Amino acid sequence: MTKNVKLSDELSSEERLKLRKEEVRIRLGEDDIVEKYGKVSLQYADYLHKLGGNLHKQHDYEQSYVISKQIVEIHEKVDGPESENTARALGNLGSASYRLKHARECEVAMNRALYIWLQRYGENSKEVLLHRGKMLTFQVPFGKTSMGLSYDDYVFNEL
Repeated sequence: MTKNVKLSDELSSEERLKLRKEEVRIRLGEDDIVEKYGKVSLQYADYLHKLGGNLHKQHDYEQSYVISKQIVEIHEKVDGPESENTARALGNLGSASYRLKHARECEVAMNRALYIWLQRYGENSKEVLLHRGKMLTFQVPFGKTSMGLSYDDYVFNEL
């Protein structure tokens, strides 16, 4: 007797339905958040993060990528380009870019986030070590030795 083996990235119809219902529930809250706080706010970034996480779980990497870019822009404006929230958002952008095989964008986002973690916590911190691990998983060149990208270098690389 053979068992049906589910691949780790496949979703059952029940999981897919549950995630889709959650997505609809999340999306229904957007207008209220925008009205109360605006689109350049931490509250809107949190909303987008929930939505992006849901879409990522649904394997909708195109939409989660677009949302990740929006979140980075919000955190750069609200928290500043060197904040932990910006670093986390850049890591998520790197992840979404990796899933879409956007190698250069993944590399730039992950190196930018690394720079922030290095400035805040230092080379041997758990934050830097975890981030370097992600960089290696995403096959970012020089993930072990890179010192990251400053904000100015990051902006230059976006051009």
